[in-house]
Amino acid sequence: LVAAVAYLFKWPRPRAGTAGPPRSRLAHVVLRWGHSAVWALLAAACFLWARGPSMLASALALLALIVYLAFLFALISDRRTSEAR
Repeated sequence: LVAAVAYLFKWPRPRAGTAGPPRSRLAHVVLRWGHSAVWALLAAACFLWARGPSMLASALALLALIVYLAFLFALISDRRTSEAR
């Protein structure tokens, strides 16, 4: 949970001095909250797994993977867009 809280304050902000269109609302939300959500989902999955294997814990871990992949895609797309400007 400490990692989730840390990434609430450390997130990929738009680069200063870049011209061009701003991020889409979806990209901003994914970049702003995605990494923290991944760590929170993983923490919840681990807490549930500590009580024993469960379908909910597995689902949360899978959801964390999906959110992380979306975060990486948004981050790479954002960096490529900002470099092209």
